[in-house]
Amino acid sequence: MQVEDETKKRGAEESAEEPAAKKMKDESGNAVEKSSSSALTPEKLATIKKQVEYYFSTDNLRYDKFFQEKMREDPENFLDIKHLLGCKKIQVLEASQADILEAIKDSSLKTKVVGESAFVKRDEELPKLEERQGKFPQKNMSKSVHDGGCLFYVRNIPEEFNWAQVKDVISKKLPEGGKVDFASNVTDNNSCLVLMKPFDNDVEFVEALELELGGGKLKVELAYGDLFAKAAKLLPKHIQSKRERRGRERAKARQRPILIAQQKMPNVNTLRGRLKEIVGARKDGTALVQDSPDYNLVKAVLEYHPRALEKMAGLTGLKVDVAEKGDSRCIWIMKGDGKPEDISILKCLQEIEARPPYVEMPKVGAVAKKEEASPEKKTEEKKEGAEEKKEVAEEKKEVAEEKKAEA
Repeated sequence: MQVEDETKKRGAEESAEEPAAKKMKDESGNAVEKSSSSALTPEKLATIKKQVEYYFSTDNLRYDKFFQEKMREDPENFLDIKHLLGCKKIQVLEASQADILEAIKDSSLKTKVVGESAFVKRDEELPKLEERQGKFPQKNMSKSVHDGGCLFYVRNIPEEFNWAQVKDVISKKLPEGGKVDFASNVTDNNSCLVLMKPFDNDVEFVEALELELGGGKLKVELAYGDLFAKAAKLLPKHIQSKRERRGRERAKARQRPILIAQQKMPNVNTLRGRLKEIVGARKDGTALVQDSPDYNLVKAVLEYHPRALEKMAGLTGLKVDVAEKGDSRCIWIMKGDGKPEDISILKCLQEIEARPPYVEMPKVGAVAKKEEASPEKKTEEKKEGAEEKKEVAEEKKEVAEEKKAEA
């Protein structure tokens, strides 16, 4: 109701300001107010058209639950323009219902007007709704869920092979110090759950892992979201405890000071918060002052982007603005050719988390010696050694049972 009232109010204001506004008719013959050409520049019309077409694109609709629900409520899948007026990017453009109709009049999108309301649809069928990955990760999508060791499934295992052979294939691929902590029995759907002992860049290792068994390729799938939650519950209790302990240790190890752009911060989370403050403190379209602490910090972070050389080529400045796709605000790279490009800070932070610019804090003398001889550390190492012996015994027992069953 609030959106409808605002639309009517905006429409009334435009009518008062532009008494000579032209009228156009839809297919049913209803009169619709048409925006004056003096009120809308060709550039603004093109921007509105591009944004509306994006909202109706398959790339957006396959993830946009709200729009899909509203469109499916209509027998012809029309969407009331009032819902577009509620989108942040449309509000930033200060577009009215009449502006949208004017902008998309030559588009492939179809429109209709009923009374004071206008509707838009696309010719294609609505795509199947999917879970959005990456930019809007589902629960437990962060790599940090694998701090205690990568938990993943190996699939497409040939019928004649068991978990021990799967474990052996993986072990031969592991770097020095790597170890398979746990491998489940092969299930009826030819899958095996595997847990690895954590090591540097282990997530990237698993993501690139290629396995073959019995002449066929195996599929490797890191567990995230609901799959991760279910997988974790399948681990034996003592394995779960060890994994959780290692995860806490690894998380604690990351809480070390970092140095970036000559600015020292307690940890990566602090950096994340600082970047959020920098973006949040500025209005859309505001450029960062060159060589200021904020500018230098953001620029240093962007240099961690996986495609930094390509993205930052020709950089002349940085600004805060709404992302090209979606309604979030982000950093834009301004270039000499006049074509700014937005860049994902999230991807930069993921790279920084993978290889943090830690402040070197060497331990020397009595401090290092004290930590080395720490009773807590010795007790922890002794406990871990006992658990590993227990695991080896359990594995031997499982292998023996498998061989007995096969016989």
